[in-house]
Amino acid sequence: HHIPQKALGHVPPIEAMKRWYKEKPELFIKVPRNRPGPDNFVKIDGAFIRGIEHSKTDEALVRNLARLCHDLGIQTVAEFVESQELLERVRELGVTHAQGYYIGLPRPDLFLPAGANAEG
Repeated sequence: HHIPQKALGHVPPIEAMKRWYKEKPELFIKVPRNRPGPDNFVKIDGAFIRGIEHSKTDEALVRNLARLCHDLGIQTVAEFVESQELLERVRELGVTHAQGYYIGLPRPDLFLPAGANAEG
């Protein structure tokens, strides 16, 4: 007799991945299909960045994602960097850029009107 995998409590891998993506889409990244370059960035969700201080899983995810992106020629941005210690830690893990309250507060003048340039 062949017992279906679902009857054994095991979910087939493709179904598990679909379910995981629906539940945790932030764990997935979209790597550009075109050639990676300096204008390509992957933003690492702030929940993972905040988690590296107390979660080995979050730390491993950030470190390995930064390494993967480095190998592909893609820069990384850590969200929610809110202290010097956290900035130093994401640098140690290989993240190339950071944003958050420690770096600077959001400002409405960071966006230029259409057609304007930075020199005025």
